[in-house]
Amino acid sequence: MMQQHNQIPRNKCNSVGEAYLGPRKGATTLLSLLLAVFVVALPNADVIEAVLVKVNGEIIAKTEFEERQIQLLRELRMSGELGDTSDEALSDALYEATPELIVTAIDELLLVQKAKEMNLTMEEGQFTDIVNNIKEQNNFETDEQFEAALSAEDMTMDDLRRSMERQVMISRVRQVAIMSKVRLTEFEIREYYENHLDDYGIPRRVTLREILIESLEGNTNLETDRILMEKAEAARQRILKGESFASVAAEISDSQSRSKGGLIGPINENDLAPAIQDLLINMEPSDMSQPFKTTLGYQILQLDTLTEAGFVPFEEVKDEIQNRIFIERRDAEFESYMGTLREEAIIEWKNEALREAYDERIAQNLADKSDM
Repeated sequence: MMQQHNQIPRNKCNSVGEAYLGPRKGATTLLSLLLAVFVVALPNADVIEAVLVKVNGEIIAKTEFEERQIQLLRELRMSGELGDTSDEALSDALYEATPELIVTAIDELLLVQKAKEMNLTMEEGQFTDIVNNIKEQNNFETDEQFEAALSAEDMTMDDLRRSMERQVMISRVRQVAIMSKVRLTEFEIREYYENHLDDYGIPRRVTLREILIESLEGNTNLETDRILMEKAEAARQRILKGESFASVAAEISDSQSRSKGGLIGPINENDLAPAIQDLLINMEPSDMSQPFKTTLGYQILQLDTLTEAGFVPFEEVKDEIQNRIFIERRDAEFESYMGTLREEAIIEWKNEALREAYDERIAQNLADKSDM
């Protein structure tokens, strides 16, 4: 959960109209109230400026930021991440998210500006493909159904086009300026594997068969104990004379594994009780133990199969390692790239509290990454 920023005070509004000229079209009273409280809540927020910040001469307007807040609230409600969806819970979530939202808004604007500078735009026909994919994924059979769904989200086709164009431009900048710079060799992948072998260890695994001669609860006198021991030993002698362990277990065992011929596992040896691990140390597959007493009664174990400890083969985890390293390098390259764009940008703040929240969030994000 993101940290709250005390620099952005909460404003108590008795009605939406105290902070707005009225609810926005398509926004519920709750959303409008939350926005009244959290749209960069200014110290004296009876009037909120239309322009929140300028980035290289381009503005991020209050209305644009409201859209981000509304979308966040929709996602929180739909995902069920908030067990409590009361007004207060949503207000708290939105309050905490506001600094990250403004960081994202500025970063995206910087990337869009870079895309324009690099002449990276949405190609002809790409929007049509996007719309067709959306229709197919949501089973919209007609344009009317699709437009009705957009309208329910308070969007028009032009709104969708602008949103998709923005996303495509950002994606293309990331591809050209960032992804293309990430390189990874086979040697580096194998080196990572060898340096992190412990992450790919496979513990010794065993499959056992058991016979349990269970004692009745509370019946632990010496005579009963002797009878149980003799019954377990008689079972062991039957197996030594040629009967299969599985058939004897299926016939007389009091364990739930009886239906499977006493089969247990495969199981990591480390997950077994220490006494059982000690018992298995000198056993080979098909070896059978002597009867031994447990809290349940008397047991006999047979080691069915044994897989020695080892490591997952390199080829089986090569793609996973490649993806992991690629993501790490991509993210590092992206942070470096964004750091440069932020440093070179001319950012003009219309509110000091918002600027402080932005700076604090950037610093926190960098600190979090350095700790990883």
